[in-house]
Amino acid sequence: MATIFNNNVDCIIEILSKLSLNDREQCRRISHSWYWSANRLASIQQELYIIGHDRHHRCRKHSHIPQRREKIIIDDNNGGSTTELNTIYWPYPFIRYQCYCLILKRFPNLRTIGFESINHWNDHMIEELIINCPHLHSISFIQCYGVGQSRMHESNHINLTYNGWQRLIHSYGQQIHTLILKDCQIDERQLAIIVDGFRQLVRLDITDNRLEQATALRNLSPTIRSLSLGNHFGSEMAIHDYHNDIHYIPLSSIVSGSGCYSITELFVQGYLDNQFPRIVQMKQLQHLTIHFWRTLFDEHDSIQCLSSIRHLSQLQSLEIYHHNTHDTSLAMNKELLEILRGCPNLERLVFDSKNGFECPFDDRMFERMKLYCPKMTSLTINPGDFSTTNCSLQTLATFPHLKRLKLIDFPAINSEGILSLLKQSRTITDLIIQDCCYIDRPEQFIQSIIDDVHRIQDNNPLRRHLNVRISSTQTIYRFLSSKPEIHSIKLGGQNGDSCLTMITISQPPQSSSSSVYSLFTNSSSSSSSSSSSSMAAKFNQSSRYLKYFGHLLSIPDIVSNGMKILSTLTIISLVFIMYFLQSIFTNYMDRSFSTIPSSSSSSSSSQQSSPQQSSSSSSSSSTSLLQSSDSIMNKIIYISSFLASISFLYLLIRCICLVTFESHSFLLHLTQELFEQIL
Repeated sequence: MATIFNNNVDCIIEILSKLSLNDREQCRRISHSWYWSANRLASIQQELYIIGHDRHHRCRKHSHIPQRREKIIIDDNNGGSTTELNTIYWPYPFIRYQCYCLILKRFPNLRTIGFESINHWNDHMIEELIINCPHLHSISFIQCYGVGQSRMHESNHINLTYNGWQRLIHSYGQQIHTLILKDCQIDERQLAIIVDGFRQLVRLDITDNRLEQATALRNLSPTIRSLSLGNHFGSEMAIHDYHNDIHYIPLSSIVSGSGCYSITELFVQGYLDNQFPRIVQMKQLQHLTIHFWRTLFDEHDSIQCLSSIRHLSQLQSLEIYHHNTHDTSLAMNKELLEILRGCPNLERLVFDSKNGFECPFDDRMFERMKLYCPKMTSLTINPGDFSTTNCSLQTLATFPHLKRLKLIDFPAINSEGILSLLKQSRTITDLIIQDCCYIDRPEQFIQSIIDDVHRIQDNNPLRRHLNVRISSTQTIYRFLSSKPEIHSIKLGGQNGDSCLTMITISQPPQSSSSSVYSLFTNSSSSSSSSSSSSMAAKFNQSSRYLKYFGHLLSIPDIVSNGMKILSTLTIISLVFIMYFLQSIFTNYMDRSFSTIPSSSSSSSSSQQSSPQQSSSSSSSSSTSLLQSSDSIMNKIIYISSFLASISFLYLLIRCICLVTFESHSFLLHLTQELFEQIL
């Protein structure tokens, strides 16, 4: 009987392990066996995350740079379940003390615990954490404002004080190896207590805090391996609004201590200044992530700052996130070449210049990358450039170890180049293409990839896993009400136990042609519907007008830059036009007021004395000189404003006529070619 009960409990535990914590709480009410199984599973659980509901934080955290989670120095899960299954989503931004104690008592063997958007911390909650979870190795606080200094000088019943930090250090100081304090308003004094108390830290994250000099980082433990620091700003407007919180990245404090020689992973964001070249002292650095804005960057010092990375010969992963930092791509091109030449062990490169138009990657850059970095396995570039053609894809196909490739906004590549890349490459297993080209025939394109994969598998006895994702979202099709068309296929292995090939194409429908085709397909019979659809597909492939039109729609940067120039010229012309109208109105009013007094006051003027007439004549002569000088300037401005208004109206009329004639000719050729295909 006991054996049957144990077997049932094992089955229930296996079922509960696949459910989230909220679902497990509902299953506890089924029966006594389910209740006992849920408690047993909680007693052996080693990871727990509690996320509070904070609407403002959820809107803000989506704009943060996603930090890389592929590389984990310390595996806190130890082969356990995923993070999503070990997460409690709390409906409030705070937890009552009684509920908090009950949660901790249910998980006595936790190794990792994390809190996000949970406020109102105090010393009593820290004491309960110490009592109920004595085996912790990793603690995470993300946007937990009760932990920071801003409210620490109030009552110790509603805020965490320095005594609470001392209790944490006394209990966990020699066993905590991961400490994340992100966006908690940590100040300099707290940082000094943390660095001096936790001497076994391997990973420390103190990003988005109230740190100015961070002099306490000089005393970093020699066991430190990963360090993240700096302030994040969602836009350049936020930088101007919160300029008092902008501080330099304290690299001088980091390299002054002995801990800099053991750091292998560094994440920095904020203001890059003349301290950044001191990063060359971190000889053991293998993973580097940099995020900065144009407002926090001086292009004249860019070569001195970023080019210093070339001295880090042990660097394996480099991520650069920047926004409009260079006026041209030539300066960034030179810096990247020096970095690639000096980092031969580079395996992963991420270059993201979001919201910027400069891109240093062209066909020659990829050839030099292959020469300088032969160990490259992962490459992500956003955005591309018009000079980057299908030749770059052919060069990327010859990389000996490239497995993951992600290209975003490369307008000059097409489906033929993608197929050629997959045919020539023998190492790529993950290909992501976003906002680069429009696939005219998704079904045939997918079939061509499948045939190529089978051909490679026949020549290579090793099975090749392939994941291809092609999407298009940044065209003007996104303003249409129609949903994107998704073509997806999954092919398993020989035994069907694992996914061998997965191909997904997500793009908006070609509404420019489907609306015309619907006029013919709706009137045709059911027998001719298949033939008309095939003609439509053939027309999509062969029509040069649709190709040209679709290519224009896939380049939003040209349209946006053109609109900026046109709007600037429009504002300047409107200013001159307003001045032109104002000058006409003032001249009209001056003439009208000058003729009225002459007819109305003729009788009264005859009765005035001669001295008054002489004084009026002298004043009129003096004012006539001033009016003559002012009239010359008014005439010059009048003529210039008139010419500006005429030129603006001419440009506006010419633009309207050009758009009208071009659209008329486009539709005329479109319908004519359509009728030829159908007939």
